[in-house]
Amino acid sequence: MTRSILSNWIGLVVLAASTVLLTPVMIHHLGAVDYGVWVLSSSVLDYYGLLDLGMRSAMFRYVALFRGGALRDEVDRTFSSALSLVTATAILIGGLSLGVARLLPRFVTLQATSPQVFSWLLFFLGTSVAIMFPTRMLATYISAHQRWDLYNAAGILSTITRAIVIVVLLKLGYGILAIAIATVVLAFLSLGQHIAFVRIADPQVRVNLRFISISRVRELFGFSIRSLLVSLGDYLRFYSDSAVIASVLSVGLVTPFSVATRLIECFRSVVVAAGGPVLGTMTELDGRHQQKDLRELLLRSTRLLGLLSILGGVLLLVDGRSLLRLWVGKELLPAYPLVVVLALGYTINLAQHPTLLIVIAKGNHGPLGWWTIAEGVANIVLSIIWGMSHGLLGVAMGTIVPMLVIKMIIQPWYALKAAEMSAWEYLRKGLGRPMLVGLLFTICAGKLAGSGETTVRSFAALVLAQLMIFLTFTWFVGLTGAERQWLWEYGRQHLASLVLGDTRYLVLDARKAIFDDKE
Repeated sequence: MTRSILSNWIGLVVLAASTVLLTPVMIHHLGAVDYGVWVLSSSVLDYYGLLDLGMRSAMFRYVALFRGGALRDEVDRTFSSALSLVTATAILIGGLSLGVARLLPRFVTLQATSPQVFSWLLFFLGTSVAIMFPTRMLATYISAHQRWDLYNAAGILSTITRAIVIVVLLKLGYGILAIAIATVVLAFLSLGQHIAFVRIADPQVRVNLRFISISRVRELFGFSIRSLLVSLGDYLRFYSDSAVIASVLSVGLVTPFSVATRLIECFRSVVVAAGGPVLGTMTELDGRHQQKDLRELLLRSTRLLGLLSILGGVLLLVDGRSLLRLWVGKELLPAYPLVVVLALGYTINLAQHPTLLIVIAKGNHGPLGWWTIAEGVANIVLSIIWGMSHGLLGVAMGTIVPMLVIKMIIQPWYALKAAEMSAWEYLRKGLGRPMLVGLLFTICAGKLAGSGETTVRSFAALVLAQLMIFLTFTWFVGLTGAERQWLWEYGRQHLASLVLGDTRYLVLDARKAIFDDKE
């Protein structure tokens, strides 16, 4: 599991680097208005993701389950059934893209952008989304075979290729339509790449119409429909703000809000990537009815993800202004208050991420979907009301307030009930150490942070110094004695293998839970 998390983080580093480089380049070459139109179009089309119906999460569960039982025919039956459904969905999205491209420009007035350009943009981006549906299903199949290296390699290649193509097109003077067309071409290339990687991950894979099973489709739908509710709520939370800003304020203000949310998304992705392998281990423990080990993993992962959340959140709070100045320039420094509000909310949110994972692992995520939808609706309503009176800061508050109600009250209560754990044990053994580290780190990092002009070199030195302080507090305060011993042995043995080139030092089982201590 440790190697899987590290593999995910490498993929995220590449994605984050791409975002950091592309965002200012696109804003500079396209302008705030055209870039806002690009973000708005992408946000609208992101709702197509709801048509996945939670099928990827369902396929992941059943493929992993049947692999564990060495049921080869059931693996192929599950894959063929799920792939047929998602292919049909991709065809449906292609048709929807035509309708949306024709109708939506009639109802949305965009300054300095013609309806024809907006229409073609929606069509090309919608087509690329349709192509990515089967591509993402193939990627899920790869990860279900525990080949996170291939999963992330495919993502890294796609990310780098896309970044290079966009930069070249912008440097040559092309606009958003050319980028959209290139996105379609790159989507086809990514599909072919994932087909090849599936063959590597599972050389025995068989896809055939004869393997499509109605009973398996019903099983997949039974699991996925609850995941769909969660996805619907997430889309209302994460992809509605651009539309609210464009309708209530102006499309030009989508850009500073998008800059702030891109930073938050990078922060969020690091924590969620660590949670993916944890979810798989939790599911296995629940399937073996090892409830004591499951509770211990909940506490360990809460400490780990809590520490990660605090690191990312505090760095955004104390260094966000300097980061924005270096990244996108002084013109977008007004996005810093948005970063502060969003970072505070998401730090609390992501520290609670293991409680979300245990609810899903135990198959109790039905209510989770309903309260996520309620949160998303409240987000839209409050963002509109507060956005009209307080501008972008009101939109950010409309996102954070419902989130905090859910993450601080409802979700922990429900998860701890499912885990049969008291709130005191969860706070004392799970969140207690990260909260103490967070307090100490915030004080020290804030005193180090500068408020004036900074260079890339001085900013990197500052973050490195803050990181060393965080690691010191984490080692002596944030980790238990057993966790320090585990990390020491893990680092010593892997360092020995790198220096001596001797695989006999690699005695740790990568599949075991992180920090496999017994408290």
